[in-house]
Amino acid sequence: METDTTTLSPESLRAEMVAKVRAGGWAERGEVERVLRDTPRHRFLPDADLELAYHPYRAVVTHRFDNGRSLSCASAPWLVAGMLDQLDVQPGHRVLEIGAGTGYNACLLAQLTGRADLVTTVDINPDVAARASGRWPTLVSVAFTSSLVTACWATPNTLRTTG
Repeated sequence: METDTTTLSPESLRAEMVAKVRAGGWAERGEVERVLRDTPRHRFLPDADLELAYHPYRAVVTHRFDNGRSLSCASAPWLVAGMLDQLDVQPGHRVLEIGAGTGYNACLLAQLTGRADLVTTVDINPDVAARASGRWPTLVSVAFTSSLVTACWATPNTLRTTG
């Protein structure tokens, strides 16, 4: 983005992000626009600066393997908005999310369903799952919790869950 972020608040950067996402044709559903506007994305990306956290077209790598390859990322906001538009989550829907990531998408989904207990997010990596789960209590303005399950494959055909 071409904005001087040294003087802008997270709220103004978030509003600009949502405006650009909408101008691109995503977040067409009013509910999706609302949850994007109301959710502090930077709180899920504590290692990213505000400009990157609210860049509408960039994903943010949040976890890497020891060899430097990326393992997990926060998807770009335009992509998140497009997926939520297509999913068409309604109040009362139950949602299973595969890949906990930062917990941001689960937070958005919880707001769209109206109840956090209707959203379950699963991740194969316990570190990713723990980080995502740990971000929920810090969000005072978002009064939801998530059912977070860490999944590990004991063999290619056997699923064991912990958490």
